[in-house]
Amino acid sequence: MGSCCDSKPKKICPFSIFLFVASMAFVTHQLSQNKKGKKSSSSKDVQLPSCEVIFVVGAPGTGKGTQCAILVEKTKGAWTHLSAGDLLREERQRVTAAQTATDDDDDLELAHTIQNCINAGKLVPSSITVRLLEKGMKQAYQKTGSTKFLIDGFPRGQDNIDAWDNQMGAHKVTSCLNYECPEQLLVDRLLERGKSSGRSDDNMETIRKRFQTHVEACKPVLARYSKDGILHTINSDQSVDEVYKQTEKIVLGK
Repeated sequence: MGSCCDSKPKKICPFSIFLFVASMAFVTHQLSQNKKGKKSSSSKDVQLPSCEVIFVVGAPGTGKGTQCAILVEKTKGAWTHLSAGDLLREERQRVTAAQTATDDDDDLELAHTIQNCINAGKLVPSSITVRLLEKGMKQAYQKTGSTKFLIDGFPRGQDNIDAWDNQMGAHKVTSCLNYECPEQLLVDRLLERGKSSGRSDDNMETIRKRFQTHVEACKPVLARYSKDGILHTINSDQSVDEVYKQTEKIVLGK
């Protein structure tokens, strides 16, 4: 009777080794290609055609964001709404959020620049804000083919205008919608919003300061686009539907 020591070791099939090595090589190649594909699809590589742009300005609480959202819905996505403030907040959050394997240093360049400015107590330069808007436009174009943009909360001053003209002059600004509302009504609206928003800036003192800052900063914006003949002031001291009728008439000619 033979013992276990007498058993012969099993031979490894050369073909099995070949299949294993080939499989690993294939998987490695696919991972490499996927990574390259993700990098090549970055919005940095997208070439925007000439786009139609409408600037949407107004003090906090005038309802400009609401009107943009309605317009996008009514036109079935023919227009894309980009909020300068939302884009800035989202980009900042990317720095502190857990990074995935697909995030690389180049992809987070804007986010780091914005965060560094804020950490140093500095305002984010207008050139960076414009780059952020361009990134948002490219991403929308890449995803939906959109070439019509409602840019909400921009420009906020002469430096914003100058940066846009220098960096994005190829795109035609066809209108500037200026939503106006009495200050006390805006205060009442924002205080009501503050009951559920959790925003620390929805308080009486901060609201009034924000309103005055907007009025002063926006003067060159209104002057510039009034001179260009594309400024449209809309009274937002009305119902949402009534304000939309004015908005629709200007944007869609209805």
